[in-house]
Amino acid sequence: MPRVVVTDTNVLVNLIHVDWLSVLGALDGYEFILVDEVLAEITHSEQKTAIQAALNQGYLSSVRLDDIEGLTLFSEFARIMGRGEAASLALAVVQGYAIACDEKRVFKREATSRLGAHRALTLVNLSQTNHEKG
Repeated sequence: MPRVVVTDTNVLVNLIHVDWLSVLGALDGYEFILVDEVLAEITHSEQKTAIQAALNQGYLSSVRLDDIEGLTLFSEFARIMGRGEAASLALAVVQGYAIACDEKRVFKREATSRLGAHRALTLVNLSQTNHEKG
């Protein structure tokens, strides 16, 4: 069973900037997902095109946060962080997934507290995983 990783906007955008988004498809044992709120934060057309290509190729999938527990956590988190971060973290907490986000301060503190440091990943963690696989 693959390790599911919820990806936040900043990680996806950073991967697009360095033309590494396709790396997500090369990491065996991982499944990368994004919530609708993250998709809504992608506003530049070239970034939307890259995300849509990743979705079409199947190495990224989109999910909706729609259960009561997740929506309750989302509401709590949205008071202290952005909507994409809040929805991503709520989904990761409720489902027991890992999360990939390069945000610092409040987000990092909440993610580490709620998920543990081993499930709060960054772009650096992902690139190290890719390097180890390559």
